[in-house]
Amino acid sequence: MSIKFSVMTTLVLGVGFGLFILVGIWLGALLACFVSVHTQKNLGIHAVCIAAILTVVLIFIPRESERPIEDITKVYDSLFLWRIALALLLGLSAVGGGVFYFLDHLMEARVAKPIKKWTL
Repeated sequence: MSIKFSVMTTLVLGVGFGLFILVGIWLGALLACFVSVHTQKNLGIHAVCIAAILTVVLIFIPRESERPIEDITKVYDSLFLWRIALALLLGLSAVGGGVFYFLDHLMEARVAKPIKKWTL
């Protein structure tokens, strides 16, 4: 089953790639601020300034044309639900196995070792 439709831009979770780039830049600046606090250097201020300049530059870069370029045929995966069910089953079994292993490790008997020599 395939349906033809027009694509204006590429989206991830309904958001364009530019927002992910900006989030990455600001997370890097925030990480630099945290590192500069611990190292007693002024790296954080410079990182925030660079992130602000990059943000302004990226906002003013022209975007792609909003007119559709070509028609794209979208193919739907009929086995998507089964793959999700299998991934959930495998994930839950991995978590369950880890929990049982951890509980077995906690329930292991620990015997006190006797003191062989006692001196004052």
